[in-house]
Amino acid sequence: MRLLSLALSTLFLTTTTLAPGTHASLDFKAMLFGNNQDEENVDFGFPAASRHRPPVDCDQYVCQDTLACVAHPIDCPCPYIHDSKCMNDDWYTCVRGSCDQLSLD
Repeated sequence: MRLLSLALSTLFLTTTTLAPGTHASLDFKAMLFGNNQDEENVDFGFPAASRHRPPVDCDQYVCQDTLACVAHPIDCPCPYIHDSKCMNDDWYTCVRGSCDQLSLD
């Protein structure tokens, strides 16, 4: 009797889920990213950090880490006072300590 019940249950599930002509609507966005209704109207592709940071009165460039207003991105200060700004060609990196420790090959 148990075997018959199991067979009927399996047959029922198979025919209802794989029956020809049956259409299922899948919400792939909700499956991949969750179904958070609060952020439904947020612009896609707009950086999340920029959405939540306070407004800065700046007509030039606002540094992402420090919110400092500078003329060019390369002029941004390091986020921590103990860091050193080490130049590497046309860009920089911030390191704790001295730039001599950094191998920029």
